[in-house]
Amino acid sequence: MQNESHPVQTVEELEEKLDQFQGLKEVKISIHALIRLLQAWKQEEEKHIEYTPVPLHLIFAGESGTGRTQAAGLMGQIYHALGCLSDGGLVEAEASELNASSELPEKAEGKILLLSHPDGLTPEGAERLEALLNCQQENLVIILKGTQQETEAMFEKLPSLRILFSQYFVFADFQGEDFQEYIDNKGSEI
Repeated sequence: MQNESHPVQTVEELEEKLDQFQGLKEVKISIHALIRLLQAWKQEEEKHIEYTPVPLHLIFAGESGTGRTQAAGLMGQIYHALGCLSDGGLVEAEASELNASSELPEKAEGKILLLSHPDGLTPEGAERLEALLNCQQENLVIILKGTQQETEAMFEKLPSLRILFSQYFVFADFQGEDFQEYIDNKGSEI
């Protein structure tokens, strides 16, 4: 399990970081739209205007190596910069850890709880996850990370979770120029 905290940066600086991600055009567009929605929500909240809270919990679906974990860490920083999380760090765990443990939410308070392999949830783990999502805990955001097949298998097994995650981001495999840029960058790291 990983737990790291990040210094506060502005939303604009974090959006620049997002734009530096290779590929992921659709994901970047959707995250920018989510940021605008959250900024509007925060303005309404500050003006004491009645508003409908924006669900912060997300699903990142895609294959390994497509940037899901990196994007989850950046989302923590963005949520922190927007005042949605007190810390903005990232706590990584297997979703199956919710099957037997209720310690994860405390460890992830103020952070993103990134749960991998959501198809590993049992009905008991799903109940714990549902309870966390339904209590609208304001200082914890859950991102489920898995392949599209894993997330669909979870929804088939536990359909009640589908309505609790309104934001579903598909991280596509690198193609064409994005793939070549990825290979070039990886080669320069060696």
